Amino acid sequence: MITKHPRMTLTTAFIAGILLTLGFKDLYPYLKHRIRRQRWRSSPSTTSASVLGEGTRKVTLEDNSASNHLEVSISDISEGIEGCIGDTPLIRIKSLSEATGCEILGKAEFLNGAGNSPKDRVALSMIQMAEEEGLLTPHSGDAVYEGTVGSTGISSTFYPAPWILLKEMNSAHTLLIISCMPDDQATEKSDLLLKLGAKVERVRPASIVDQNQFVNKARSRAAEHTADPSRQGRGFFADQFEKTANWRAHHSSTGPEIYRQCGGHLDAFVAGAGTGGTISGCALFLKPKLPNMKVVLADPQGSGLFNRI
Repeated sequence: MITKHPRMTLTTAFIAGILLTLGFKDLYPYLKHRIRRQRWRSSPSTTSASVLGEGTRKVTLEDNSASNHLEVSISDISEGIEGCIGDTPLIRIKSLSEATGCEILGKAEFLNGAGNSPKDRVALSMIQMAEEEGLLTPHSGDAVYEGTVGSTGISSTFYPAPWILLKEMNSAHTLLIISCMPDDQATEKSDLLLKLGAKVERVRPASIVDQNQFVNKARSRAAEHTADPSRQGRGFFADQFEKTANWRAHHSSTGPEIYRQCGGHLDAFVAGAGTGGTISGCALFLKPKLPNMKVVLADPQGSGLFNRI
């Protein structure tokens, strides 16, 4: 039989053992952490450190400041809003490419910096060519007249006219933009033109043979301006449907960009058409370099362009 005194001693020892075990369990991580820190500090090499924890790899600290410095260049600064026109990316359309098994690419013309459309190129080309030919003179009171449903008018306004948000955006080409637009077009388009500093004349929709048709109205307004001795400057009719500056803009920029971005390999070029400047300018550049390439016009049934392509 165990006497009462030894039994108490045994119980006390058992409880003390449990408390010692629990205490050491809490103390062990701290001691382990402290020992590792002392070892790291006493190590002669300070170029590497290990993350605390069992089985973790050492993380090497390297100084790459000498070789990974940022390249600083002012060549990335665009000169005016015209510097943001062109050089748009070619984007792989993943859904269509995967569905057809062909590489289908889209030219992101909405990233042009003025009116966010291919018409930015056309507006820039028309105004630059007119200035080179002496048909437009900046700061002389000359005005650009154009019949538009919105895109070219907006692009034209962004390029030469003072912009309400950035008045000094392109002061070297301060010209008045006057757009004639069918009154069945969204008012948001004419409102934007007005905000950009243009003048807008909304006219009733009419046949192309009607003198009051929006394109013909712009032509007559330009002629009236030039003939009026009481008005400053001249009127210049941009005439995007007939001016060679339209297709030349795409022949000199869009076409070469596509050819370069595709690495000189292209099976088909597909485009819609309003004035026909994009498809004709790009085709005239690409076809001589890629004779087997197909040029496809995507246009609604009943299109008046079908029999002219």
